[in-house]
Amino acid sequence: MIRSRRYPRPALPAAAALLAVLFAAACDDGIGLLTMDERQALYRAEASSKGSALPVSAANPGAILDPSEGIRVSFEALRGSEEPAELVVTLRAGSGTPSVAVRYRTGQAPAAASGESEVREVRTPSLASFSAVLEVPGEFPDGYYELVLDARSARSESLSLSEIGLFLSRTLLPTPSILAYPANPAPESRVLLVANLAGYEGRDPWLRWTVDGTVRVEGLASAGTDKLLWPAPQAGSPAAVGLALYPAAPPEGSAFTFPPPRSASASLLVAPGTPETADEFSRAGRFRALFRMEDTPNYAGAPGGSAEFLQSPRLDVHPGGFGLVLGGESGAGIRARALLLPVRDGLLQPCTILARLVPSRSGGGILFRTEADSPGPALELSLTEGRPSVILRSGDRSGEVRSRALLVPSRPVLMGVTLRPEGPALRISFLVDGAPAGEGYLPFGASGWAGDGTTTVAGPGGYPGLYDEVGVWAFDEVGGPSVYPAFLYASRRSLGPALVWAEGFEGAYGPPAVLSGGASVEGGAGLALPAGSGTRFGQLPEGTLEVEAALSAGPAPVLVIHGPEGSAVLPWKPGVSDMDPGTGLPLLRARIRPAEEGGGLTVSSGEETVRVSGAGPWSLGLAGPGAGLSQIRSIRVYRPARAPGE
Repeated sequence: MIRSRRYPRPALPAAAALLAVLFAAACDDGIGLLTMDERQALYRAEASSKGSALPVSAANPGAILDPSEGIRVSFEALRGSEEPAELVVTLRAGSGTPSVAVRYRTGQAPAAASGESEVREVRTPSLASFSAVLEVPGEFPDGYYELVLDARSARSESLSLSEIGLFLSRTLLPTPSILAYPANPAPESRVLLVANLAGYEGRDPWLRWTVDGTVRVEGLASAGTDKLLWPAPQAGSPAAVGLALYPAAPPEGSAFTFPPPRSASASLLVAPGTPETADEFSRAGRFRALFRMEDTPNYAGAPGGSAEFLQSPRLDVHPGGFGLVLGGESGAGIRARALLLPVRDGLLQPCTILARLVPSRSGGGILFRTEADSPGPALELSLTEGRPSVILRSGDRSGEVRSRALLVPSRPVLMGVTLRPEGPALRISFLVDGAPAGEGYLPFGASGWAGDGTTTVAGPGGYPGLYDEVGVWAFDEVGGPSVYPAFLYASRRSLGPALVWAEGFEGAYGPPAVLSGGASVEGGAGLALPAGSGTRFGQLPEGTLEVEAALSAGPAPVLVIHGPEGSAVLPWKPGVSDMDPGTGLPLLRARIRPAEEGGGLTVSSGEETVRVSGAGPWSLGLAGPGAGLSQIRSIRVYRPARAPGE
């Protein structure tokens, strides 16, 4: 016979014993001794739907449920708690309407009170462990809802009240992602962060952006919160960016305090040692005015100033960056109560109007208009049938100059118009992506400019497009008058770090270091080298170098290498097939490389080669031809991608 062994029951700790007494009293005399939070701990209420990974509850709200097959509601009275006699399940929209409710009752439940007849009633044997499917009417739209489970005793006392926030969606809602424009930001520039909401077409989710854990903005995507304009971190300092997505807005006057059902994160990082961008628009001090086309209409430059938005421009992106959508039917634009051309004593100074934009398929419209106070001149930069044009009006005189370039729709372009006063006249030159694109001459326009006026970018009658930056380049490094050095920046874009230096002779931004024997620089025309003249540029770095010059007129000059032991000259002849693709001018090419033996340099052009002895340092120069006048449009030095023997 096997006898069961009896073990002594351990004594309850004093605190547990006291709780048991209180609980017993609560069961006998009502539950008023317990707080609602304490009562909630005695019950469990959850909801789920088809395909949901985890149930949603008051402790874990915010899930997205598919109501197409109803919502499964589960309720359980934990061990030792009082079984409810009644459970009312209500699904209501965040706004309060629509709603649907079902009352589940046991045999102990009292009769329904008056006014409750609209609530469907279902009898059930027990609510101690209960599960049912709440059917959601098909006319209920997707959005934010609250599921309320109200459990009551046979005495109509509240036992448990669970309010569960959730979202209904009859389609799968994907996880968003974060896109950055530009993808490789420069230090201390600004980055446009864009929420990729593919799969949310026809919806208006509620978004919350955080940077390094701090909330920066939140709201409906339709209100513009799908984008966040934010400063790029300093080089080597990453910034953690978070995007919280709620499928719908919270009820008016409230906020979502629970984690989002969908989220994305990214890290903004500028690599240590990344040089400042070679982009021309990073040099605000060179501009009379520079509109960066971000979240403010104000302009930088010298001295900079305030402006106002016309209508409501919106931010948009292109493959290389972002900007504002202006012009067209919206009439969106920017207006500054100032004449934003450089003027001194009523005379227009040399300058270049620059615009980086993504053209539309529209045939025409105004990009930039500046007008001196009456009766002063007015200048318009427009697109006419896809071609840039300038219209100048002064008194009873007017004239137009058109570019030969045709801009390609939907492709980002850097367009420039250089204005050069020549006495009372004005020379107008067009640039497209740094290359010359035609020029013209107006016999008036250099004088009569007052200091005050109005400047408008796009606006009513404006050209529809995505405007990245618009500005007036007007100053050199020391604040003197200057036009935009197009050749320099075009060379930077094409050659990158391989560029040593470049000179386009546009005028007034960096003349050659030494001119002698009648050599001269005429802005817009280039370097003039008559017979017996010369010019010397800066010191050359070590290594193999390529020299490239465009010959605009006359015979080829002589290439000169200056060293501590004297100079060496190399007759320079245009290549048979070498042509500058931007200008169509013949190209002069030479290669400078260290000599293989004995030190010094070897300089070659075509079949011509000279040897320069010595240890350096070396500088590059040009000398006038034996007869005639040589005209050089541009010259640059760069490191070749591959150098034989290196």
